[in-house]
Amino acid sequence: MGHEESTHPKSVSERHRALMRELIAGATNKEAAARCNFTPMRVSQLRQSELFISEMEKLRGKVETVFAKDVGTDHIQHIREKLDGEIENSIDTLIKLRDGGESESVRAKTCVELLDRAGLKPPTVVQAQVLNLDVNEGLAMMLQGLREVVMGAQEKGLTLEEARREDYNQRHQLLEGVSG
Repeated sequence: MGHEESTHPKSVSERHRALMRELIAGATNKEAAARCNFTPMRVSQLRQSELFISEMEKLRGKVETVFAKDVGTDHIQHIREKLDGEIENSIDTLIKLRDGGESESVRAKTCVELLDRAGLKPPTVVQAQVLNLDVNEGLAMMLQGLREVVMGAQEKGLTLEEARREDYNQRHQLLEGVSG
């Protein structure tokens, strides 16, 4: 029991906060340890500390709020504007395919697509199996962040590693602004 108490910090230092910023930005335990002058074993111990977990979740909440406001809104608005300019061309293409498609299946499929776009899509029957998963909020946020990185990589034509590096740099800059 005495050993366990000695591995958990009694307070959070600036060095601990730097480690939190690295981890939130997507660094692995090993990468974060090297950058903050900790051993990987110490990082693992700290990540099990209730105080460290609590403070890291508070910081993550601040980062996600700032990130969503600053980056998410502009990004989504840009995508919407781009798509708004393509609506007519897309509809025209569907009409051309419907009227001049070489195969009956192409013509039929484009008819369905046009009707769907007009709001005349028949209701869809969905079968679902409910799984009772216990996912903590931190894991859910991490998975959402990963999803955003993957989608951003596809959109920008980047490799996953390039997108991860870009996302890491953006989060790191935001973290410095939030905690600095």
